[in-house]
Amino acid sequence: MAEEEQQAKQLVYWRQKVKRIEILSICCFLLLLLILGIQIYMQLGLSSI
Repeated sequence: MAEEEQQAKQLVYWRQKVKRIEILSICCFLLLLLILGIQIYMQLGLSSI
């Protein structure tokens, strides 16, 4: 019984950890998209001048 509780606690802990990693990776992905967008915008802006 105690072992099952321990496993359940670990499962909850890992789920929270994975969720945090997912949020971080999504933020990094959005940041990369923003940087790429700015670079493309700058290149288009420079070429149109």
